[in-house]
Amino acid sequence: METPSTPSKRNLRGEEINNIAEDLNRRWNLRLPVPDSVYSPSKSLKNTLESKIFNSIRYLYFKDQRALHECLDTFANHAAQAVVGKQLQNNSFNTMSLLPEALVEHITQLLHKLLTECKEITTSQGPSDSFTQSTRCGGSYTLPYISTANAKVQHPSLNGYRSTDANLSEESTDEEDFVTPPTTPSNHKDEMAPENSRRARQPENIAGQTMLSFQSLLLIAPETSFATTTTTTSRDRNTPNTSFNTTSTRRTSFNSVGAVMHDVEERQAKRQRSEDNSPASHLGHDELLLYPDLFTNDPVSSSTEPSVKPAPQPAPQTVPPVQRDTSIQAYLDTYLRGQTPFGTNFTTNSFKRTYEVARVALLCSLDPVDLLKQVGEEEDYGKLWSKLQTYVIGMKKKTMPERSETVAWDAPNYECVSFGSEISFNKGRNLPLLSLRLKPLKVDKSHRFARSLGSDRFLTIDLPGLFPKDLPQHLRSRSTEVGDAIVSWLISTHHAFLGRVWRAFFVKPLDRKPGAGGFRNSNTRSRIYLFATDGEGFLKSTKKHRSGSVRTAHHCMSVYDLVEWHMPPSLNADQAALKFFARIALGLSPTFATVEFLPTEIIRTHDAFADNPVVRRLSSTRHKEKDQNRGGSTAPIMNDGCGRISRAAAQAITEKLRLDRVPSAFQARFRGAKGVWFVDVLDENLSGSKRGFWIEITNSQQKFCPHKELFPDSARVTFEVCEWSKPLRPASLNFQLIPILVHRGVPREVLEKLLEDDLVSKVDNLTAATENSLNLRKWSQEFYPVTEERLRSNTIAMGGGLPDSLGERINFLTEHGFDPKTCKFLNKQCFTAIKAYCERLETRLNIEIGCSTYAYMVADPLAVLEENEIHFGFSGSFTDPNSKFNDTMLNDRDVLVARSPAYLPSDVQKVRAVFKPELSFYKDIIIFSSKPRVATGKSLADELSGGDFDGDKAWVCWLPEVVGPFSNAHMPTPPGPEYYGIKKDSTKVSDLIKGPNDIERFLEKGFRFNLQSSLLGTCAVYHERLCYHEKKISDPVSKEIACLLGYLVDAAKGGLMFTEKDWTDFRRSKKLRPNFPEPAYKDRKLVETKHVLDILVFEVAKPIRQKVLGAFDKLSEETVALRDDDLTALWKIEQEDPNFKPVAEYLKAKLQDLYDKFKASSFRVDDNGLAKATSNLSGTKSNFPAVMNRLRENFLAIQPPEDGSYYMLPRWRMEARNPVVGTSWLLLKASALFYRSYDYRNLFIWYIAGKEFGELKARAFRDGSTLTTSDIHLAMKVDAKYARRRNEGLLSIEDGPVTSQDDDFDIDMIEDNDLLEFADSESF
Repeated sequence: METPSTPSKRNLRGEEINNIAEDLNRRWNLRLPVPDSVYSPSKSLKNTLESKIFNSIRYLYFKDQRALHECLDTFANHAAQAVVGKQLQNNSFNTMSLLPEALVEHITQLLHKLLTECKEITTSQGPSDSFTQSTRCGGSYTLPYISTANAKVQHPSLNGYRSTDANLSEESTDEEDFVTPPTTPSNHKDEMAPENSRRARQPENIAGQTMLSFQSLLLIAPETSFATTTTTTSRDRNTPNTSFNTTSTRRTSFNSVGAVMHDVEERQAKRQRSEDNSPASHLGHDELLLYPDLFTNDPVSSSTEPSVKPAPQPAPQTVPPVQRDTSIQAYLDTYLRGQTPFGTNFTTNSFKRTYEVARVALLCSLDPVDLLKQVGEEEDYGKLWSKLQTYVIGMKKKTMPERSETVAWDAPNYECVSFGSEISFNKGRNLPLLSLRLKPLKVDKSHRFARSLGSDRFLTIDLPGLFPKDLPQHLRSRSTEVGDAIVSWLISTHHAFLGRVWRAFFVKPLDRKPGAGGFRNSNTRSRIYLFATDGEGFLKSTKKHRSGSVRTAHHCMSVYDLVEWHMPPSLNADQAALKFFARIALGLSPTFATVEFLPTEIIRTHDAFADNPVVRRLSSTRHKEKDQNRGGSTAPIMNDGCGRISRAAAQAITEKLRLDRVPSAFQARFRGAKGVWFVDVLDENLSGSKRGFWIEITNSQQKFCPHKELFPDSARVTFEVCEWSKPLRPASLNFQLIPILVHRGVPREVLEKLLEDDLVSKVDNLTAATENSLNLRKWSQEFYPVTEERLRSNTIAMGGGLPDSLGERINFLTEHGFDPKTCKFLNKQCFTAIKAYCERLETRLNIEIGCSTYAYMVADPLAVLEENEIHFGFSGSFTDPNSKFNDTMLNDRDVLVARSPAYLPSDVQKVRAVFKPELSFYKDIIIFSSKPRVATGKSLADELSGGDFDGDKAWVCWLPEVVGPFSNAHMPTPPGPEYYGIKKDSTKVSDLIKGPNDIERFLEKGFRFNLQSSLLGTCAVYHERLCYHEKKISDPVSKEIACLLGYLVDAAKGGLMFTEKDWTDFRRSKKLRPNFPEPAYKDRKLVETKHVLDILVFEVAKPIRQKVLGAFDKLSEETVALRDDDLTALWKIEQEDPNFKPVAEYLKAKLQDLYDKFKASSFRVDDNGLAKATSNLSGTKSNFPAVMNRLRENFLAIQPPEDGSYYMLPRWRMEARNPVVGTSWLLLKASALFYRSYDYRNLFIWYIAGKEFGELKARAFRDGSTLTTSDIHLAMKVDAKYARRRNEGLLSIEDGPVTSQDDDFDIDMIEDNDLLEFADSESF
């Protein structure tokens, strides 16, 4: 069977045409045909009026989409007026499904006439705006006072649930052409008519019914219209519930049904103002437009479906947005408040069910109420997902989103479940401004807010940048207004969504954390945090909920209540407002809740200072909570951010974390403090507690003054752990450290040798590991540590029929008996892994040095180290095979210490590692001296890129070839911030927050400051290029820019403002060029250069990578087989029976159809056999695991044929109905799939049925296989000593038990990065 030749893009267009027809049918009760294919001539439609309409739509879709949609918009206006007129006459119907037959026929004829005229004009004049001009200039269906250029009908239940990829009109380059879409239309007849005449036309409110129910069914969403000449009456900002009154000298676009019905609604609203029992009595017109479904009397909305409940109504808004008398501001207000990206607000008796239904509805552009009818009250996630698939894929022919984690769905009280979403801008003028996509439910670390108030009360939104480069083309010239409007919308709006009312309370930038390459990411995205202040089932009582107790229901809380619960403004009135805003993040830090401390076990202490040797030993003297002075000293702090904790408390924390050994230090959050707490080496009982618990908090750790009362809220006394010290492993260099090392005397040849050794050794290790499955499993365990991920999720994430991550895929295949020497697919997975590592090494120069590592640094608590000394011990033997180093400590040797990012030559320092018996208790952390450095008077941590001890990690290297020739550079004295033009916002908390009603003013300031452009990345890239092209990292200008970066790192917390103008002025003052070209090692263009990074990339890394990978791939091609008889045996056995032939033909057709679906999916196969992602139907970036999950579900859904007499069919049918009874039909399908493909390089078959391939392979082993429960399997690992002795043939039963010396390491896993290979066969 040939693969269908229809490109996926064409399928998209066909579906869009069908969607237009379905939309018209649903909204106007038409009967337009919706064929399976809009292209096939063999499926011609019958010659009816409806079929002619569909053919006209199809013709115009390909001829002139703009003309088509203007025509449909014109039809929407006329049809709406016709329907409303009929409704006003007799009030005999209030849903579209009840329209009189004559009226439906009239509307159908109207649509046909408009489309016919549009076709004639388009054919004669070509694609243009000719249709709109014609209908305005004398067409028989012209409305002289209502513009229809861009109005679009939008059913309220679909508001926001629309496709985000359909950019129906070309993006205009005219950035200034705006007009405000008014919510109050202009009607010339009514304007000229006397007031009493207009009043006389008011309809009666029959039987207590209002037009609100009808509006909720016919709400027409305003779309963008643009004009250069407008006269705008600004919105009254003193009243939160108002609308816009706009008069335009050109065309105006607005809500067409709203245009006809506005006067009716307004007069009926006057009648209802005295009705206190009205659910919408406290809301204005804007809220009724925003939440029509909440207040409708329509029978459809008040369905008797038990799963649908009325959603909570938003509270009146108290703080209006900033006033701006501009058309763009009114336009944005209309499109943000009138067309909220959150869509329909609905709820059920299960929040997670509401969330999942909304997630699918948003992505698939479906009515959530229809989805709710399909799932009913289903609580089992597997069954609920199956019902959604049946409806979405089977009936609506849509693509399902990625499935949520089952463990997240089943989590009690949503414990450790994260609820996330992302917003994107729609590019077209005629599309809503924003689109929302909900992320799948997943298990993650929780935070203080979530544990105390419930994870389901917090929703994150990933927001795109608000700068010109991030906005749609037509809005880029007005980026300031767009940013202001979005911030005002976020802060001042009560967002009704998922049956709850949400308020924004915090924002932080995304992807701006320093990595090995520093602050290079120019991404301007931000993460917004929303809190549910009210919702379905929320209790209105003011009774406080005790954190940690069993939560039976949520209590209503305002945003001020949330902030005050976390950190009371009244106790922090003198703190800088922007720094106080940044401290909200302490409650959102992903942490593990551990032990609780009693008030008497909390000890407040002064810091250690450079000029006070008495305090340097970390005095345990108690003082009052409010005492924040520095003990009278103005000298630098020597232990900034670190404190001690008792051994008994550390032991209890270890048990809570389920660790095998007590770590030496914990990075944590506690009350208003953050930093690192290390175990007390003296094992004192400073608190006198019977259980030996105590914790000290230094002034430098205290970030805000917490509540004085500690109980009954356990969150205020719970030690929350972010990370802890762990067994260490070798670390790598990066682009920043290498130039500094060379500049300070390290020979380039040393780095070249390290790079070559790293590449060759990694490939050699993998080549040796491919000798057998056991070796490969051990290699994967070391190369891809998975312990932390398994502990976090308590499962292995799947992407189709195989694990999602590359490391887990290799584990799965080896555990089921596949051999890398005979299994082509497994061999390719290994090649992908090592290739990714080599390319990462080449592009990032992360050269691994066996005698180096990263570790937390803390200050010497006993003051026994001198100013140039460190103490560093390991919890186990640290081994480097290349240098033959094998020891448990560093003693009497020079070492290099650094911290990322490193910009100055002085950011790397040579110090002396010594052994102090008093400090021998500490393992896997670096103890820095608490005495000041002679040259600077600062701590060693401060000299390393301005570091401290609150969680920073230091890079330590003790390889003699690197350390020996290195010489220290002196740390320069940085200029003050005013030298660069940096300004500081000195606004205090007391200036903004006088009471609860002022919280929005405080939040808005924090939002606006944190959403502004940060020049940290810009300046970091400029510094890198300056040093590259000028070949200097120690000249005065380079040092000054490096010091500037030190200020910008903490700009958010310090309230420092540095603008583009300030940066330009500074560059000009130094006579620097605006920019430099990208370095050769970055853009991969080989040039003649002597820069060390270019030499390492082009002359060392690239040739060696090509050589070693080529040798590995050649060896694989020569030795690896393409077939596996173990996987095809079951299929071959069945084929021996002649009666099986009909079943074989049936299954072959089904599997070919499955392959065709893959070929038509959002992945294509290039000439090199690599999978390339394209855009999928939802408009979001293709996700390979999600695509494979959907195809696997199709594979599992293949049922045995209904007809036939083959003797196994009854059994297979029973298994299909009851999967737990047996798996023979499933295994047969898998065996057939493998038999029909023949080629291991075709990853499609593995991701569809990899799990079944594994079962077939394991069953084929003569020695048998062992079934293991998932809990046991997740905890299993390969014993290194066993594997080594097994390979040597020395293992026997007399040897006794084999102990493991492996350690669990925590490193970043190399991502698969979609380096997947396919065979581009057209059929099986």
